Amino acid sequence: MKTLNHIKEEIKMEMAKGIEASISKTEALLSTESSLHSDLLQIKGRYADSQRKFQMGLIPYEATSLVANQVRYALLTEIVGRLEIDDFKDHYKPEEKIPDKPITQLPFDLKIPRFKMDVLRLDRRKAASLFRARFDLLKDIPVQHYFIYGDRHQQPRSLVERLVFEMESNARTLQYDAEGDKHIRIVEPETEGNLAVSKLSFCEYFSERFGTTVSTLADIPVSPSTEGNDQYVITVFKFHIKEWKDYSKAIFEWLLSTFCKTSDGASTKFIFFHVLQKDSFSARAKGSLLRILGGKPGKQKRVETMLEGFKKHPNCTVLPELKPISIHDLTKWLEEFISNETVIDKLLKDISGGKKFKDALDMSFVENQLVNILHQ
Repeated sequence: MKTLNHIKEEIKMEMAKGIEASISKTEALLSTESSLHSDLLQIKGRYADSQRKFQMGLIPYEATSLVANQVRYALLTEIVGRLEIDDFKDHYKPEEKIPDKPITQLPFDLKIPRFKMDVLRLDRRKAASLFRARFDLLKDIPVQHYFIYGDRHQQPRSLVERLVFEMESNARTLQYDAEGDKHIRIVEPETEGNLAVSKLSFCEYFSERFGTTVSTLADIPVSPSTEGNDQYVITVFKFHIKEWKDYSKAIFEWLLSTFCKTSDGASTKFIFFHVLQKDSFSARAKGSLLRILGGKPGKQKRVETMLEGFKKHPNCTVLPELKPISIHDLTKWLEEFISNETVIDKLLKDISGGKKFKDALDMSFVENQLVNILHQ
C-alpha cells in the first residue's frame, strides 16, 4: 500500500503534465467529506474561469498566466501540502499508524453538555449576546431582520436553531416551519431570472405557508396568542453568495421597505433570519488561499458592503461573521464541563484527530466530533 508521502509525490508529478492533470488526479483521490475537497473546487473554478475568459479574448495572456501560477502554487501548498490520511476516499487511503485508543466513556464530570444549547454555542457568544440585546431593544418593533454571514463549515443553521430554541425556552410563542422534529426549515428562495420573478418567489412561499394570497406581511392571517403574550413568526432564508445577481441587493431592499409592511397594532411580530453563505474555504487553508488567489471574490465584497449599509437600518442586525473555532475558545468551553486538565488535553487531541490545524477548527468538524463523543 502507498504511503501518504508517496501519493503526494505522485500528485506533484502530475503537475508536470499540466494543471488540469494534477487537479483531476487530486479530485479523484479526495473524499467529498474532506474540507480540502471544497478548497480544491474553488481552485479548479478559479483556473477554469481564467481559461474561459482567455479563450473569449476577455483577458490577456499575462493575466491568465498569473492565475495559472497562483493556482499551481495553491495546489502545492494548500492542498497537497495539507493532505492527511482522512482526506482520502476509503479505497485510496494510504498506510497509517494505529491510532491511540479513543475515549470510551464520557469525560464530562462537572455536567453533561446539552446538544442544542451547549454544544452549538461554543464561541458564538458574541453573536448570541448581540442577538439577545437587539431582540430586547426591538421588542416593540413589528419586524426584525438578523443577518448571519459565513461559510457552510461554520454551521450557520446551528446558530439560527440555537437562537430560536433559546427564544422558545423563554416561554415565547413562536411559529416557524419545522423540518422533521429536530430542525427548523431553511428556505432558499428562487432568485433566478430578474427582480420581478424573485419578488414573486417570496410572495408564493408565504402564500403557500399561510394558505392565502400574500403580497405583504399585512396579508398574513395570524391568531392571537392564547397565553396573552407576543407571538413571533420566524422565517429563515438562505442565499448563496456565489449566485449573487446584480439585482440581489434590490431584493433585500424590497423586502425591508415594501414586503415587510404590517397591520397597525398587530400583536404578532415577524423575525427574519437571513443566512448569507459564502464560498467555503476550510479553516486549514482559508487565509493563505485567499491571499494566493488574489483576495475576496467580487460578489463577496458586494455582499459585505451591503451588510455594512444594513447596520444603519433601525430594525436590522448584522451578526459577527461566523469564523472557525479557536482552540482557546474550545478549551474554555471544555473547562465548563471537565475539571481535569489532562482529560481536557486528551479530548482536544481526540476532537482534532491529532491533526495540526494551527489555532482554529471549522465549527462543522468540532460539532461532529463532539456529537460522536456524546453518543458513545
